[in-house]
Amino acid sequence: MSKVKNQHFVPRAYLRRWADTNEKIWVYDAPTGKLFLSNIKNVASKSYFYDTPIDDFLDPDRAQFIERLLSELEGKYQKSLKMLLAAATAGTGIDTAFKREFGYYLWVQWLRTRKFRDGLGVGPFTGLPKAETMMQIASFFEPTYLERFLDFVVSRTWVIVRAPPQFQFPTTDAPLLIDTSRNGLEASLALIKTRDSNAELDFGEETFGLKFSLPLGPQHLLILVDSAVFPEELEYVDAMREMRADELSPLILSLIGSMDRQVFFARRGVESEFFLKAMPTVRRVQGEGHSTLIRSILERGAVTGDEANAVALAQGIIDDLTSKG
Repeated sequence: MSKVKNQHFVPRAYLRRWADTNEKIWVYDAPTGKLFLSNIKNVASKSYFYDTPIDDFLDPDRAQFIERLLSELEGKYQKSLKMLLAAATAGTGIDTAFKREFGYYLWVQWLRTRKFRDGLGVGPFTGLPKAETMMQIASFFEPTYLERFLDFVVSRTWVIVRAPPQFQFPTTDAPLLIDTSRNGLEASLALIKTRDSNAELDFGEETFGLKFSLPLGPQHLLILVDSAVFPEELEYVDAMREMRADELSPLILSLIGSMDRQVFFARRGVESEFFLKAMPTVRRVQGEGHSTLIRSILERGAVTGDEANAVALAQGIIDDLTSKG
């Protein structure tokens, strides 16, 4: 059996929800600041990304076992996604077993990205072949941390949010978004015990208020929230609701914080134009550690208000900051 060279860390089946009939998707690339159309086969992927030294010792029909496993999951995810949207639309509820099933896809998507691998570091394993790859793959099969994660997502309030008129949700090359802005908490993002840290996966008090979001397509966004911190969501448990205007800025903030280098759009519209105009500045300020400033920029209407004035305001704030530095 021939080897798969181009391996996706965000599934094509997922990206296809943003693509046109020719499987083209709009891409904003942060390092270059460019917005362009691309076939989904050419984004969120890397040659032989999941291959390991173990593959060299396996029979051809067993090699690339991670790529094969992830490919099998894509079809199952699509089926589960349809069930999730149907249940939310009908208001019939989402049972615990289904939440655990869908939670597994969230877990895998979190772990499978290039961003997660790059965050593992090298530590004492410097020089070992594909050490980061091996650690990333091992995390897929760590039952203790997986079970903690599934217990966490089952305990959250699940809400499906529908995009407002004239707006479409983007997604990114690290599409599981994490937001703690309600309480300004620092969430632990350690999914496994890393080689240079004693951090353990612990979805307990330290992640109080943690909100997960996953764009399900241009029109729908899944959010998992702590109902004690977000009591307004109790009305919409396992159901569909319209997105509120005050949620757009936090969503963009989450996108910025979550993305590795690219954001994906179903069209060239207000969402992509915002990134095209404002992202170089926002990313630079983010890199300088001024997270409060970024929040201020977004909350003052970089998305929800007059676009040109919002970007000008953001630039003015940044210019003022840098002139004092």
